[in-house]
Amino acid sequence: MTIETNSNKQFETITKDGVEFLNVGNQLRAYYDANPQAEVYLVKKEETKGRIAKAGEIVKCIEDGQEAVQIAEEGDIILQNKSDQGEYIYRHGKGTVEQRIEKFNEAYEAHPNKDGLYVDKGCRPAKLATENISGLASWGGTTETKAGGYIIRDGDGAYTIAAESIQDYRFATKEEILARVPGAKIEEIAEGMYATIQANLEK
Repeated sequence: MTIETNSNKQFETITKDGVEFLNVGNQLRAYYDANPQAEVYLVKKEETKGRIAKAGEIVKCIEDGQEAVQIAEEGDIILQNKSDQGEYIYRHGKGTVEQRIEKFNEAYEAHPNKDGLYVDKGCRPAKLATENISGLASWGGTTETKAGGYIIRDGDGAYTIAAESIQDYRFATKEEILARVPGAKIEEIAEGMYATIQANLEK
């Protein structure tokens, strides 16, 4: 797949730990849109641990083996998924704390029987990454995955999840997609693609 920058040049590759990635920079969403893979929807398999941060609390976020330090503001929400090595601040750096809490309440609900656990209410539109890809995530940091991971559409941007992180997700049913993503054109996705992706997620 060829995507060109505003300067009309193809994106360059970068090498990290001996692995070559296509570096699309801030054009990750454009890369996602141009990706010929069928769009599918992922939902979280397991509940997410959540807690309220203290002002100035330092959180070590580890994603796909890359460690980043995040500094919390009073009231920020810190999450940890089942497979995560570290925690992360929900929507770190995106809007005010009040706006982050509002978005969190739209996306998660408290588990009815387990304190400190939250159920993800969302469906994540995603496309399979068929090559190693690196770019700027929707939250502002670097995101990358090797082929076999997924690129997730997020508002006007996108981010990636590594193949090993798929264990945190399952493939959404058509009923869930229609309930959570009004207007989703799921009729355009072939039944064979549903079966193939479902099998991949269940491995």
